Amino acid sequence: MLAITFIYTLFSRAVMLKKIISGIVLVAILLGAGLTYMLFASSTVSAQLHIESGTVTVNGKTVTSDQQLTRNDVIETTNGKATVILQESIIISLEPATKVTLDDINQKNPVITQTGTTWNTFMKIVGVDGFDIKTSTSIASVRGTSFQLTDTKILTA
Repeated sequence: MLAITFIYTLFSRAVMLKKIISGIVLVAILLGAGLTYMLFASSTVSAQLHIESGTVTVNGKTVTSDQQLTRNDVIETTNGKATVILQESIIISLEPATKVTLDDINQKNPVITQTGTTWNTFMKIVGVDGFDIKTSTSIASVRGTSFQLTDTKILTA
């Protein structure tokens, strides 16, 4: 009887030790996955500006290099060209003599107001559902396409 109790105790301890080791391995895997995600995952940039040429201002100040933009920023191309990228999904190419205001740069449906001429490309990625552009005469709600927009007309690609 003593031998059976001894074997049962050893077996129970072995099972318990196996469960503890399995738990430690599982926690190590989860911590490794979390650390890998934190180190290598990139966050989406809400809005960024790329200067193509000439004079470009942001909120009335001349800028000469690429920069991140924030809500309500006003971008003007007097004699220059620039590109605004929203949520890494919407590319807005500004022609000379164009003014764009970033009314809302939320991820689901960014909104801008513009005067002048822009060429817009909307690629439906990164969770962006739509894109609205207001001009003095119209509002364009876009769900995925390329188009040119001026104060008076829309041309699609």
